[in-house]
Amino acid sequence: MTRLLQERVVVTLLLGGLLMVVAGLCLERKYMGMPRDRYLDMKYRWRACADCVVAGDSRVLVGMSPAAMAAELPGRRILNYAYPGAAFTREYLDHVARVVDPIAARKTIILGLSPRALTVFATREAVNGFVQREKQLPSEARLYFADLLWVLRPLPMERLRLGWVGKLPTGQRWFHADGWTAARMTPEDPRRTVREYAGLFAEGPVRDDMLADVLEYVRRWTDTGVRVYGFRPPAAPDIIAIEDARSGFGDMDAAACFEAAGGIWIDTDLVGYRSIDGSHLHVDAARQFSRDLAAAIRAIEEATPAVVAVKPVRP
Repeated sequence: MTRLLQERVVVTLLLGGLLMVVAGLCLERKYMGMPRDRYLDMKYRWRACADCVVAGDSRVLVGMSPAAMAAELPGRRILNYAYPGAAFTREYLDHVARVVDPIAARKTIILGLSPRALTVFATREAVNGFVQREKQLPSEARLYFADLLWVLRPLPMERLRLGWVGKLPTGQRWFHADGWTAARMTPEDPRRTVREYAGLFAEGPVRDDMLADVLEYVRRWTDTGVRVYGFRPPAAPDIIAIEDARSGFGDMDAAACFEAAGGIWIDTDLVGYRSIDGSHLHVDAARQFSRDLAAAIRAIEEATPAVVAVKPVRP
């Protein structure tokens, strides 16, 4: 091989590598924001670090931005402790309480009660991100190099090819240090999860015992001076219709039961926000919904000032 040919081979390889890097940087990746490993580890370790904790399944995880809420509730440490597929089990509710700082002046817990989170289906480990959280934790070595691995995470060639010809349906997730996972999808499909939801309640509707557990915790927390708010997370009209018809959530009159237990129920516009896949809100809609919910909480607090608790919150 002549010297000239060797130089051309080297230059070609270098240019090819550079083009691949540029192409990868130009395409939107599936995961954005802080490194996913660091995000999972951070959330797992939260203890006594928040004035206000938001809890629920992926509809809350994607739909509630603590930073957007802070615009209406300034001066508070607000964290999103929701997990994909989470169920309102006693274990999960115990961990929600542990995130609340026991010496906070305005301890608040906000529960996004989606009907799915109160079903036996949601308690299965295979679909419950809270139950799976320990298995998803990165090793110490992986966590140490999390930032480098995040930059160098692979981009499949097929994704690269389809992205450049404009045929790649993409879903992006942004991991935030306050626990929020923002989402966007291209193209959006509000009916994407309809089939899943159509069969979701085949095993049975919302469980009375799971709602009873939630209400027990609401009583326990309010007894210690914690403000507990409840709401039903918004979704696409087809999803809400399926839940209303098959979940039994409305028949239980959850809102009245929640308030009877000492909580404060906030009625939300269930179908008034932009959904990317039927179940989850677009990043912009999530910020708007978060501001709207926080504004409702602020109005309630201004009308009924909270009494500072003299006892810490119990798990």
